[in-house]
Amino acid sequence: MSNVEHPCRAAPHCLESVVFIVVPVAAHCAHIVKSSFCNPCTIFVTPTLDYAGDLVAGANNTPVSASPAVTNGYAGGDAICQHYANVNSYSGTYKALIAGTNRVPGGSDWVIWANVQYIRTDSITIATSTESAILPSPLTNAIETLPNPIFTGFLNNANPWSIDSTQNCQNWTSSSNADHSTYGDAGILALNAYSNIMNPMMMSGYLVSNSGYGSVCNNTSARLYCVQQE
Repeated sequence: MSNVEHPCRAAPHCLESVVFIVVPVAAHCAHIVKSSFCNPCTIFVTPTLDYAGDLVAGANNTPVSASPAVTNGYAGGDAICQHYANVNSYSGTYKALIAGTNRVPGGSDWVIWANVQYIRTDSITIATSTESAILPSPLTNAIETLPNPIFTGFLNNANPWSIDSTQNCQNWTSSSNADHSTYGDAGILALNAYSNIMNPMMMSGYLVSNSGYGSVCNNTSARLYCVQQE
């Protein structure tokens, strides 16, 4: 079979010579899914990040020691996620749920699939993603039982799944206290972009920065959400 590419970006980019299954997602788009596609798929939270918001340094230094070395923050986040998946014997490929130019719903590097059940590592259901390939609000269960701060870089407003280009640690290459990132809270169920209530993707008022809704990028207590791809 020839290589087939997704006709719309409701899910991560994939080019493989494998058998595909066509699953309806919306009237305007068919979601082509690999036969090896995970369902349910797992989301887990990393340990704290030694190099904070600089995910390139975090990936290229111990304990991750990416090989070959990564050169951008998104690849760095993915390498960190895959390292901890391997350490914990989680099967499959994992990517970091951090906002970027193409790492947003509909982007070529988005990490959440449409209409898929997402679970924790203890097999507890987090939620089933929507047809738009985002997690719903509220979640069925929290992504983690502890209220840990999570780097996300998504907007903290009426468009919570859009990138905040001013709050993403310089595209995840900075651990400076002069730079900031929006945060998520792994222990909260509801998304509320209009108030100071903490939520899974963005959190306002938890670790407040000079801008009023993020935290400095040298915060080594922050973590990452890691999402299984297959």
